[in-house]
Amino acid sequence: MYSINSKKALTILQAANYFNENNISITVCAKKFGIHRETLANKLKMLNIYEDRRVKYKCQDNYFEVIDTEEKAYWLGFILADGSLHQNTNILSIGLSIEDIKHLNKFKKSISSNHPINIEKRKLKNKK
Repeated sequence: MYSINSKKALTILQAANYFNENNISITVCAKKFGIHRETLANKLKMLNIYEDRRVKYKCQDNYFEVIDTEEKAYWLGFILADGSLHQNTNILSIGLSIEDIKHLNKFKKSISSNHPINIEKRKLKNKK
């Protein structure tokens, strides 16, 4: 008899094969196998079967998974000091002066990001 995890794994593999063999959306495949869309998408990404086409900009998502270099530790501290994560959208914002744009470009290069840097004018203590 299969355990719950084995049944789930088998269903994921069946869905992966079905997704691979048919030209269907991840949503249609998930509904067919009774799997939450995001769960199936994440499992198929791990198997290198699916790349989310909704993602407009890319970066090295697992960059901070293991902090094994001074550079990663530096950037993590940098984000903790000057960054904020918008919970509803999972968007990272880093607030710096315009003079620090080169620093943001270095960060983008480190995480292999193709996201543009957006510049916003803000007032902080009567300064722009």
